Amino acid sequence: MSDGTTSLPIRETSLAIEALSMVFGQNDECVIKAVEAIKRDQKEDGSWGFVDDTAYACLALISAGKGPKVSLEDVEWRDRLREQELRYIKTYFVHTSPKYFEEHHVEDIQKIIKRMLHSAKSEIRILSPYIEILHDE
Repeated sequence: MSDGTTSLPIRETSLAIEALSMVFGQNDECVIKAVEAIKRDQKEDGSWGFVDDTAYACLALISAGKGPKVSLEDVEWRDRLREQELRYIKTYFVHTSPKYFEEHHVEDIQKIIKRMLHSAKSEIRILSPYIEILHDE
């Protein structure tokens, strides 16, 4: 309709908004009117009634650039924290391949694993078809 409303349920309107905003852009007149229509249907509690209708309405708003926003400062802060975490996380590979043992001097696997277990801060994952017994204590 000319005011942006449709006789379609929210799900179909949402899918139309997503498609139109991808093809014509978020500033297209049809997209803007459809977003306004969806916003008018929003209930007082912030939902659109049913959970699936609310989800589709949110997806439509996000695809039209009108959804929830995250501040740039928050994104940058999380990125900085993640970078700091990565600086202190050191991956330690222990080779258990018999071929590798033949070509290079490698510490006894049990000594390495024992040292890792005693100093682990979170978790250790071991994957090897060559390990039958890791620790006999």
